[in-house]
Amino acid sequence: MAAVATGRVIAGRRGGRVRRLRRLVTPYLFLSPFLVTFMAFVVYPLIFAANLSLYRYQIFTRATKFVGLDNYAKALGDNAFWDGVTNVLAFGLLQVPLMLGIALGAALLLDSGLLKRPSIFRLGFFLPFAVPGVVGALIWGYLYGQQWGPVAQITKAVGMTPPLFL
Repeated sequence: MAAVATGRVIAGRRGGRVRRLRRLVTPYLFLSPFLVTFMAFVVYPLIFAANLSLYRYQIFTRATKFVGLDNYAKALGDNAFWDGVTNVLAFGLLQVPLMLGIALGAALLLDSGLLKRPSIFRLGFFLPFAVPGVVGALIWGYLYGQQWGPVAQITKAVGMTPPLFL
């Protein structure tokens, strides 16, 4: 009887360890596809770019020379760099709050019930997002069209048959 009870306790301890190990490992297994993708497309390019920034490349000779932080010193001493930083900060400090305020006001107006036909206003707010995609599709359809596109006209002028792009 004591051996059976002892066997159960040992098996219970092992089962508890396995359960605890599963509980610790399971979240990381679910996160692993994201972590691998994040490392491949964000972390590795950042490290690669940081490494590239420490060298000077000569385009024609394809020679590389280690310059350390000299590239950073040049950038910090360049007026064009500081003009760019100023423009980005001004854009961020003016444009972002302004657009968020307008968007919040429009959302509150739609939700308030003060508008007689809110579906028309919703369409007016959504239309600018839908139109560029439609216009882009029409332009690409024109460019690659079989009868009237510029590629088709050029190939017809040369005496060839237009390719079937679409």
